[in-house]
Amino acid sequence: MVKKNFESLNELIRIIDNNLHYMSYKDYLEKLKDIKYRNNFFNKNSNCCLKLKCNNKLIVFPICNQSANFDSKIIKFSIKFANVLKDKPYVDNNELTYIIKKLEFLLNKYSKKIPKPNGRPAYLKGRNTTFLNNISKKVKEINNL
Repeated sequence: MVKKNFESLNELIRIIDNNLHYMSYKDYLEKLKDIKYRNNFFNKNSNCCLKLKCNNKLIVFPICNQSANFDSKIIKFSIKFANVLKDKPYVDNNELTYIIKKLEFLLNKYSKKIPKPNGRPAYLKGRNTTFLNNISKKVKEINNL
């Protein structure tokens, strides 16, 4: 019961954070092409990527958005990228299969609710207020246990 309440709290917090720090999917992928940004971001947030070593190169599969929250769109992109690498001779297929399974697990876990901000500040404020009220209700339920 408590674990379920904490999971729902984490989901609500993730949605609010994505609403507040929204960047389009295409913009984020363009930003990831910048080596400086990519290295800085993944060094700060090492849990935001899955890494695969191939020969002397390190291939990185992002799983978080720019605010370091797991994002299903980014995970879908990483799955497509991993599937492209499947038949390459320089890639260890066993490790790549493990990474694909892990990405699919994360996709199932975090694709429950995809935040879709539509750019209207009043709408977002009202929506975030609703989520914050839900968080306070969950916290009260947890305190009453």
